Amino acid sequence: MDVNLQRSQEHGRTNKKGMLQNILDLFLGKKADIVPDREQDETRQLIEDIRNARSEWITANMDFEYAKEQELIDYCTYIIKAYQIRYEYFLRLAKEKGIKVYSLED
Repeated sequence: MDVNLQRSQEHGRTNKKGMLQNILDLFLGKKADIVPDREQDETRQLIEDIRNARSEWITANMDFEYAKEQELIDYCTYIIKAYQIRYEYFLRLAKEKGIKVYSLED
């Protein structure tokens, strides 16, 4: 048997076994190699969403400080509340997923 053919067949068995093992791990509740990467991407995205929501909330509060007309004050009040709810939503998602963010300072 050709050595290269034998190696490719052995390699194919290794990949199939690895793939089957990953599938079994998923069904048994173990995390496969692919899952942590996706979870890390989701975690990074959630942390970025939290930082953005916090930044928008802070900016809206600063805008409120400079609003003089009643319509602008009302508008800023609604925007502040909307950003606050959005920020709290992302924090709740992070807490449910067990993600801890220690520093959000810009």
